[in-house]
Amino acid sequence: LGKKVDALKVDGGDDKKSNNGSGELDFSIFDIRVGLVTKAWKHPDFDRLFCEHIDLGEKTHRTVATGLWGKMPVSEFENSRVLVMCNLPDKDLKNGFVSKGMVLAAEAQDGSVELIRPPKDAPLGTKVMCKGYDQGDCMTPNWMKRKSKKWKPVLAKLKTDDKAIACYMGVPLTCGDKACAANSLKGATIK
Repeated sequence: LGKKVDALKVDGGDDKKSNNGSGELDFSIFDIRVGLVTKAWKHPDFDRLFCEHIDLGEKTHRTVATGLWGKMPVSEFENSRVLVMCNLPDKDLKNGFVSKGMVLAAEAQDGSVELIRPPKDAPLGTKVMCKGYDQGDCMTPNWMKRKSKKWKPVLAKLKTDDKAIACYMGVPLTCGDKACAANSLKGATIK
C-alpha cells in the first residue's frame, strides 16, 4: 500500500455521467470514501455477515454490514482502514441493524478475499478518485437502489491489476497521488 500512482493519460468527453461521451454510466456514480472500522462483530441472524461501526469523519459512526464473516478473522477487519461506498441506500436488516454502505473487497476466483485498503496517510472521509472520471456529481442513494441492475455493470469493471492495485477499467483508484490496493490479490474482482 501507499504505492505512488504514475500520471495516466485518459481520453474523455464532457458528459457528467461518462467521460467517454457515450452517456453510459461510469465510476463517477460512486461515492467511495476512506473509513476506519472501529468495531466489528457477527450479525446474530446471518451466517456470513459482519456488522461494523465505521468512522468516516462524519458526526457519528456509520453502520455497515459486510458479507465477509468466515472469510477473514475479526482481528483483520476491526481497527483497520477500508474503502466504503457511501451512496447506497440504507438496508434494514434484522434486529434493528441498518447497513449504510458497502466495504470494498477483492475476491479471487478461488474464493480468497482481501479488503481494499486506502493509503495509510489518507484522512478519514477522503473521497476516492479515478483519473479521468469526474467525481463531482455522484449518484444519490435514491437512484442507486441495491437491487438495481443499472449500477452493477459499472461495479463489475472494478478489479485489481497485476500489482494488486484497485482499478476501474485499468485506471487506479487513488487518494491524492497514492493508490488504493489489496494486499496481494491480482486480477481479482472488487465488490
